[in-house]
Amino acid sequence: MSCRSTLLTLGLVALTGLGVTAQAQTSAERTFNLKRKAIADTTASQEVQKEKTRYVPRLSPGQLECSLTLGYVDLGATLISHPERLIYKRSDEYTYYGDVELVGEQAFNPILRIGYVLKPWLAIEGLGGFSVSEYSTKISQTVRIANEGTADQREYNIPLEEFDMEQRSFITLNGGARLLYYPLDHGEGMPSRWHPFLLGGLSRTLFSINSNYTDEGALSTTLTGGGGIRFIADNLISVRMEILYSRSTVKFDPAENFLSLNEGTLLIPVLALPEIGPPKSVEEFGEQDVSSLSWAFGFTASF
Repeated sequence: MSCRSTLLTLGLVALTGLGVTAQAQTSAERTFNLKRKAIADTTASQEVQKEKTRYVPRLSPGQLECSLTLGYVDLGATLISHPERLIYKRSDEYTYYGDVELVGEQAFNPILRIGYVLKPWLAIEGLGGFSVSEYSTKISQTVRIANEGTADQREYNIPLEEFDMEQRSFITLNGGARLLYYPLDHGEGMPSRWHPFLLGGLSRTLFSINSNYTDEGALSTTLTGGGGIRFIADNLISVRMEILYSRSTVKFDPAENFLSLNEGTLLIPVLALPEIGPPKSVEEFGEQDVSSLSWAFGFTASF
């Protein structure tokens, strides 16, 4: 082989080697770029994940809150009573009297509240609610007097009949304001989903009973205190549970007429029978202390 042929062959081999080397370097660089992109994507995903977990459940000042709770209130207290026997029935022949007592019972009690967070540990709320139930009547020490007779001609311990005792609707309407105190949330607020609280407030309550003994409802001031706990599900919704004790003083006015008979031609007032002497119209009922225990469960939306 000539010198020129040898040199040409060596040159071709050298060019081929350079081409393979360049292709290998290009492939390596492409692989390296793909790895860098994958690492960048993973880092971005981690940053997004960190961003999602940054929310800390706290009570934030300046938030407006709307709450709806459902529960029951125990109104099993005396609503109307009188120291003397009250009329409870009249027939063509007799008028019946007894120790009469109207008593409430447990009632369904939804409440709507609009609140504002003043501090992480203090909030104020206005509320409106109602309760629906029935009341029942207790009658003892019964006596009857003939309509044509005298008060001295009395018959005692008359058996009660099925419809002698009223049992009708009992409704309350309530509106007022309360303060909520979160004892564990001083400073910037406790970073937790669970927030216990104490509350107290003042409201006005209308007590309305569908009774022959009164024509109008009784308006009373109600003092309320209690406590509960709040679970923050997210930055919008919370779950609220509470137990409350309330106290009111109720005084009903006697109805203008207990009965209207013979198509309104015979009006029978609310009568009381003293131990001695004839029946007389009742001028007023005494005040009654109504204490109640209630529980409620509901949801709060924060804005």
